[in-house]
Amino acid sequence: MIQDKTNGKAIYLPLVTLEDYRHNELWWPTVILASCILREGRARKESDKYVLEVFKILNRIDYCFGIIDKSKGFISRRPSIKELEANDRMTITDYYYYHYDMVIHKLSTIRDLSYKLMNVVFNLGIKEKECGWNSILKKKGRIEIPGIMNLQQLFYIYLERIEIERNNSTHSGIINLPFMRELDLDISVSQMIRLYNIPTDGWDPMPKDPYSEYRLRKCKKELLEHIDHYRNMSISFVHILSCCMAGVFRNNLSEELKKEFEDELKSADKRVDEYKNKNNKITHLFDWLIHLDETAKRFSKIELKSGKKLLQYYFD
Repeated sequence: MIQDKTNGKAIYLPLVTLEDYRHNELWWPTVILASCILREGRARKESDKYVLEVFKILNRIDYCFGIIDKSKGFISRRPSIKELEANDRMTITDYYYYHYDMVIHKLSTIRDLSYKLMNVVFNLGIKEKECGWNSILKKKGRIEIPGIMNLQQLFYIYLERIEIERNNSTHSGIINLPFMRELDLDISVSQMIRLYNIPTDGWDPMPKDPYSEYRLRKCKKELLEHIDHYRNMSISFVHILSCCMAGVFRNNLSEELKKEFEDELKSADKRVDEYKNKNNKITHLFDWLIHLDETAKRFSKIELKSGKKLLQYYFD
């Protein structure tokens, strides 16, 4: 829940599932149109290329969420200590870090792809290799949807911790999760004792007892909750961004394309509406964005430093 402390008004940032995201006003019509264009096998017109570029980015975002969920699955079904040590001399925490490393890289990629999605949908003309938060900021005058830049500001800051972890992993080979630090050390020492028959007079920091099993279960639970927290919020941010950009996407389609695939677009819109009505999902998010936009004006600048204040202000 996002709480406005000035007037007590509560604003909710909805947590949505991947299925919700895949039935929003941008994702589903884009997929339908892309499949129609590819099925026709015709010479590509500019409007066709526009649809396919949006589709490619949405598909890459989908792929990243899929990898995150696969990594979660591997963590949930982790092998036994005996299996890990026999095959790879890998500790349980090594195994967790290995899959968490994939998660943080894909979360960072999703944020980068959200910039590329804005670049393509709004026709900002930024080269793909140069498309990032700073280059989007320079084009903000061409983005007229209320609050969408502030939403991206929050997304940028919200994943700042993940970005730091990704950079540390990439450049220093270090992943620092406080709730795993002590367990990681104890497991590593315990493994060395067993593998190399180090005499310790029976002492073992991770003996085979109920308390050690509890520590392992607790670590896995906290890691999965940590991943879910950032995964779910990332889905919500991307979902809201997509909903906000759906109208721009539709307006940028050529009249010829809309007429040619009129029935398919009506069918896509009907499916989106039926899904939202059936699942009682939030359909109008602009009030939230406008509120965020108005609140942001209370600060002198909407840049990274004031953005941190904004984040603390809302996520208190």
